[in-house]
Amino acid sequence: MSAGAGKDTEQAAGQRRVPAGVGRVPAIRWGRRLGGVRGWAVVAGVAGLAADVSLVLFFAVDQPWRPGVHGTGWLGPTNDVLVVVQFAALVPPAVRLRRGALLGVPAMVAVVLLQVLLVAGVLSFEVQVVPVTVGIALVIGWVLLVSRRARLPRRAARVGTAVSLAYFAGLVVVLASLLLPWGSTAQRIGFGLGGLVGGVGFLGFGVWPLWLAEEER
Repeated sequence: MSAGAGKDTEQAAGQRRVPAGVGRVPAIRWGRRLGGVRGWAVVAGVAGLAADVSLVLFFAVDQPWRPGVHGTGWLGPTNDVLVVVQFAALVPPAVRLRRGALLGVPAMVAVVLLQVLLVAGVLSFEVQVVPVTVGIALVIGWVLLVSRRARLPRRAARVGTAVSLAYFAGLVVVLASLLLPWGSTAQRIGFGLGGLVGGVGFLGFGVWPLWLAEEER
């Protein structure tokens, strides 16, 4: 075989190897970027999934809007503790990703502290529910930011974008419904539709860290 033919063969082989290499680069870069915080993402996702289940059961079984003593008595507090674990475990991945950390991390810490004070009986639900809701909205805003700007793996970015947009869409519908005549059919429909869409987004946000962990492997 001539030297020219050998060179042509090497170039052709290199061209054939490029597509396979290109497919591996994002995973390698992502693995290095997330570093050693994959375990925290798993904890956040598992705790979020458990929190989602306990929240759904809380409304389905305990029905907190009913007056008097009823229900299990433990689903609500269990959800509060799981939320503490969920948001605390989100902090290391948020710090590692850097993008939007100044927005997400303080909100995560605030949610954790407020939930701890609720569990400890220092704050009542009525006092902490509004700041916790604001904190959760900021954290989900962080999810939207990193999903669009942090160059996450495609699937994690798509899921993060979808659940965060659903949450904010539902929130906008609920807030807009407050402007309608109180107790009207239109307002009830708005509350129901907004609660459904926003609720799906919130529940999806709970398990979103599992996509980060799965993609990082």
